[in-house]
Amino acid sequence: MSRHDIRRPLNIVMLACTNLRARIAPRLSPEDAVYLDAKIGRIEQQVERISGMLGASVTTQGPDAGDAPAKGD
Repeated sequence: MSRHDIRRPLNIVMLACTNLRARIAPRLSPEDAVYLDAKIGRIEQQVERISGMLGASVTTQGPDAGDAPAKGD
């Protein structure tokens, strides 16, 4: 499994978080909106944590640069 195969669902989770904030939070009471924001923030933190484990080099080397086997592998 490549980094890209893992990043794709993580990107979808982040997009879902953005959509929840934009579409659901405005319809909630202020108290519930704060609660939802905290929960969504926790999800985003965990997604960022996983992304960090996959390596930050992706932004400078391309999406799957770290997945190719090294010469001699």
